[in-house]
Amino acid sequence: MKPDFLSPEFHNDPFPVLEWFRSNKPVYRHEETAVPCVSVFKYADVRYVCRNDNDFSFQGIANHDKPLVGGETLFRNPSVHTRMRELFDPLFNRKRIHWLDKVVREKSIELLNNMEHGRSVNIVSDIADPLASFAMCKFLGLDHNDSKKALHWAREVVQNEGYLYFRNSGYSDREERLDRVFKEVREYIIDMIDSASHTGENSALQYINNLHESNPRVVTREIFIDIVAILSFAGVDTISTVIGNLLRALLENPGQFQRLAVDKNLLGPAIEETLRYYGCVKCMVRVATRNTALGHEEINAGDTVLVWMLSANRDGDIFENPDRFDISRGATQHFGFGTGIHQCIGAMLARLVIKSFMTGLLENGYTMQPAGDDWLTPAQTPLAYGSSEIHVTLAHR
Repeated sequence: MKPDFLSPEFHNDPFPVLEWFRSNKPVYRHEETAVPCVSVFKYADVRYVCRNDNDFSFQGIANHDKPLVGGETLFRNPSVHTRMRELFDPLFNRKRIHWLDKVVREKSIELLNNMEHGRSVNIVSDIADPLASFAMCKFLGLDHNDSKKALHWAREVVQNEGYLYFRNSGYSDREERLDRVFKEVREYIIDMIDSASHTGENSALQYINNLHESNPRVVTREIFIDIVAILSFAGVDTISTVIGNLLRALLENPGQFQRLAVDKNLLGPAIEETLRYYGCVKCMVRVATRNTALGHEEINAGDTVLVWMLSANRDGDIFENPDRFDISRGATQHFGFGTGIHQCIGAMLARLVIKSFMTGLLENGYTMQPAGDDWLTPAQTPLAYGSSEIHVTLAHR
């Protein structure tokens, strides 16, 4: 098999292709990429690469051409990266973010109430996107009027960044679009920092600013800019995508939706099962730092290594009946938010926002059904896995 991982067919339904590779070619060297590239599909191999940062580094990604957004934080060596995470982890502890629960739930109900019941609505653009951008603006301490900017920037990054890793010919326009977005984001954040326009003493921006002012040699101005950019991009898109994936899975499995409506204690497990079954990330990227091997495949220093989280989460060696969506499965060893030292730092925040939204939907008696045969449009993005459109009809029980 010579797959086209950028084709609409793969974006629409990647799982048969991923299953074939898990079974037949769990470590695969690409022939179609402009730089040496290897893909890894089995759970054990994905876990090994992601947790072996000395041999498979995030740091090298920035050195292929030039740093992408996040270079000051994501692309540092393991020990420096770990120290940086220790500084920023307190931003996301439950005590700091619990206040968002009520705020997000109220916003969720407002958005749902604004939908015209009985008529088709696009859950992604009408609810998931505005809720995710609202939640991240509240968390960061940004004016909510800037939420559309944050959403636009997030989409531009998600829709274009992955092509740089495959590096096929004909994608130079993707890099130009990313350059424009990163320039806009950088100018926006610098202006915000210089004008002290971030608000709220409990805001993430105020927390980061305090770190910067108390220790500017460690939390430099560049790190300040980077961490805000990462949170803006990753936070908005991840939350929106997981909400869409959860609702998609429930709509495709109405029996599971009914179980959840009856027993809301299953909401936490339902979110975890969604992160396994329809993980929001297809694959993540590492760079080999030395000559090594995985399986029977030689890997050379400098090779790009794509670790397929979406495939690992369907590995039958780890998960019983992996292609079945079961909200009572209780499996938390998935890679929905990554694994290793680069595991998503905002995972607890994302879970809180998603749970708050679903609680608002369920407790207020909302139901939904797919609107017609063409209710679902998968997103055409190389790295993320989600939907660009999910059309449903809303009603009250």
